Amino acid sequence: MGKKKGGGGGGSGPALKAEEWPLTRGGMQKMAELFTARKNISSGLAKKILEEAHELISRQPTVVDIVVSGKGTASVVGDTHGQVTDVIEIFQKFGLPTKDRKYIFNGDYVDRGDQGCEVVLLLCGWLLCDPTSLTILRGNHEDRSITLRYGFAEEARTKYGSGMYDLFISLFAALPLSAVVNDTVIILHGGLFRSPEDPSKLEPLQTLRDISNRERQKIDECPDKGIIADVLWSDPTPDNKKTILGDNDMRGSGCHFADHLTTQWLDDHNFTTLIRSHEGPDLQDLSLGYSLRADDRLITVFSARNYCGSYGNSGCVVTLGKDCHPRFQVF
Repeated sequence: MGKKKGGGGGGSGPALKAEEWPLTRGGMQKMAELFTARKNISSGLAKKILEEAHELISRQPTVVDIVVSGKGTASVVGDTHGQVTDVIEIFQKFGLPTKDRKYIFNGDYVDRGDQGCEVVLLLCGWLLCDPTSLTILRGNHEDRSITLRYGFAEEARTKYGSGMYDLFISLFAALPLSAVVNDTVIILHGGLFRSPEDPSKLEPLQTLRDISNRERQKIDECPDKGIIADVLWSDPTPDNKKTILGDNDMRGSGCHFADHLTTQWLDDHNFTTLIRSHEGPDLQDLSLGYSLRADDRLITVFSARNYCGSYGNSGCVVTLGKDCHPRFQVF
């Protein structure tokens, strides 16, 4: 944290300026090179990217439906937590975003690592280059109170100023909460969500779909309870507990949901698989960047390699083809 405006790593300052608009694929690759060298783009360009991305994202539904056809793919990326070199490595290793090579980023782009601004700006830049190629979902760290506690607020204000931090927060509040691929696979950051009327029961997906884009944009700090809190904060029930469906006391928000409830909910919606993120190698065995539960129908994917420079874990991307059979790409 705490880099001076203009970025570190030597050199003569930003090589991309606000005049370089609209963004091009070549410009995005130049941006990746700057971020790898730990340099920042200009404040003007950063502001333009955030404003234009917000305008686009704020029109998206709360649950985004994604179609994969022919030989196309959609790859789900888990938490990256300010480790922008992992995002760049994913694009280098598995291909840049295109309409036939889609990416779904599943939240937690900031905090922990010190290049959260760069992760968000890189993803938003690619989204603006081709809105059909990228979907950016919200995680529990895309939140005003959480970023104040875990480092991103300081990072953004140091690099770009308080006004720019507010633009990041406004963007975070606009992000969709879920994606569905080919009516077969659902992607959520944390997990399943309870009925507001009867917390002993899970709520159908339609209730999440019914949350308007305007309604979700009002929530820059996630409440402790409710459907959005559950989507962003929930975890599968730990193996050493017998909770079927109850409060996630460890997190202080969200719920714990048992494996058999997961399979039943998926069957009720004619889904084969739920892909989530949210848990890192500090909470479960993610040495390969993914884990499987609920008869392999519940996938946790984590994409920040050697998380916090301490865990030695690999990262993973889950790639879906037309048939939506998950392929685990470890890096």
